[in-house]
Amino acid sequence: MQLGVIEEVLPRALYRVRLDEGRAIRVGVDVNSRGGIVKLIAGDRVQVRLAERDPSRGQIVRKL
Repeated sequence: MQLGVIEEVLPRALYRVRLDEGRAIRVGVDVNSRGGIVKLIAGDRVQVRLAERDPSRGQIVRKL
């Protein structure tokens, strides 16, 4: 799991997140977390799970 900040809200419920290590990735919201996360905007801190096959993509697990 990685921590980061939402930089930009993209179309189709995607977000661009800048990880604490400096890398920017494109993420969506985890299916299990959709009911618990109300709204995400630029500047929110989030916890991200990176995709195993493509490290430039991931899923938001929770809002911090």
